[in-house]
Amino acid sequence: MTRQKPKKEELEKLYLVDNISVKKIAKKYGIAHGTAKKWIIAYQLKYRGLRKRRIFERPKKDELQQDYLDSKMSTREMAKKYGVVKNAVIYWLKKNNISLRDNKNFNWQVIGKNAPCKKELERDYETMSLNLIAKKYGVSIEPIELLFKKYNIKKRNRSESRKLALKEGRSISWNKGRNMKDAKVAEMINHLHKAHMKNIIEFSRKQGATLKRLYAEGKIKVWNKGKKLSQEHVKKLSEAKRKLISPEYSKRMREIGLMVKTKIKDTKPERMMEELLKKEGLTDGLVKQYPLNFGDIGMIPDFAYPKNKIAIFCDGDYWHGGLHNLGKNLDKLKDGPRKDSIKKRMKKDEKEHYTLWRNGWTPLRFWQTEIENNPEKIIRDVKDNLLNENFIKKREEDRIEYLKYLNSLE
Repeated sequence: MTRQKPKKEELEKLYLVDNISVKKIAKKYGIAHGTAKKWIIAYQLKYRGLRKRRIFERPKKDELQQDYLDSKMSTREMAKKYGVVKNAVIYWLKKNNISLRDNKNFNWQVIGKNAPCKKELERDYETMSLNLIAKKYGVSIEPIELLFKKYNIKKRNRSESRKLALKEGRSISWNKGRNMKDAKVAEMINHLHKAHMKNIIEFSRKQGATLKRLYAEGKIKVWNKGKKLSQEHVKKLSEAKRKLISPEYSKRMREIGLMVKTKIKDTKPERMMEELLKKEGLTDGLVKQYPLNFGDIGMIPDFAYPKNKIAIFCDGDYWHGGLHNLGKNLDKLKDGPRKDSIKKRMKKDEKEHYTLWRNGWTPLRFWQTEIENNPEKIIRDVKDNLLNENFIKKREEDRIEYLKYLNSLE
């Protein structure tokens, strides 16, 4: 369906005289926003475009410290003061290495309200969910959860929440809280599985037919393309392949793999450490993601001074087992793949640490909380190991004693 294009005078009156927006003009004529814009440009009318971006002066670090640390202003208050959004203030604080306050000390006075007492929350929780309670008090869900922990209010499980929602007449997902024992859920999952397998079989059939055709035409020369091999045949082929690969070749492949530059994006602690070292002028001889290989053990420290044989690791508190820095306990963590992964990482970190120490390298490990809250100590440790001759002499004496002790054990 085509829309009749208005005359220039009509469009000029709407857009320039009556000052109607392009969106409203498009709605009036039943066309797309882009079409209305093309009409205005085609008639050579002065297109207003976007409003000019408001330019403001970004406050300096001293001013931010004065407001946030000394005057104890909230990020909301600072945003109101500088005429920006709250996230802009948070970005400024992080950019200037000003540590944010813990959200456990949520200030209810900032939003002009008093925190609800235990009785109020218990009364609300009888008929409402956590999300609805948060909406009632005009806050996010985190401050409400903090109050629940503070008052020791027990939370409902999923089944109880579903029953309450049904009782109160709130809309919920039909399969929420159900599992494969439910006939309707089982039927839906089986239907999806059948459709998925049908697609896989169809793809395999087409791929096999194509490979057979190419083999018959002589375009591919591998004899087993398009043929299904038995398990015994596959086993024989893998054994023959292993015999062809020498141990020296395998070792060389491991070395090459360690020398390949990692594609993992810099983590938050790594970025903070890099900023600290640049600020203190400790970048001379510094190498990021420096690969090291000691026999069968390979590793890639986050930073290294190869000339001084110093390796720096920036460990996140959670995944590297520093849960004590977060006020948590690894032993109390729920058993499962996550806990097993943390324990595996801790063992690997320990192995890397003592391997470096035995081979003349000095490993320096820093937690993310240390980098955030105590940068002075970190810089002092790095400078001592790089520049302090007395400290280096004592360190090497300790290394010799440690190696003697290991030899005596063997």
